[in-house]
Amino acid sequence: MKVIALGLAFANYLSNPCASTVDAVVIAMEGRTDLPIDVHQTRQALLDGIPQVLAAKANSASGKTESLMQRLLKGQR
Repeated sequence: MKVIALGLAFANYLSNPCASTVDAVVIAMEGRTDLPIDVHQTRQALLDGIPQVLAAKANSASGKTESLMQRLLKGQR
């Protein structure tokens, strides 16, 4: 179950990169003694990676579609 929780937390981070999703990944990692990864370094690396994840999302097809829809609907709301 811990593997699934970690995977879901990381997928959520990729979907919505922010401090709260980073914290969810760190919490899921804390119980994993089999991972040779420092939790604090991982947290910092994920926080530092937020701009890159956002840029990658913006350059993806779904990101471009989302941006287009936001521009199209801007006058509708």
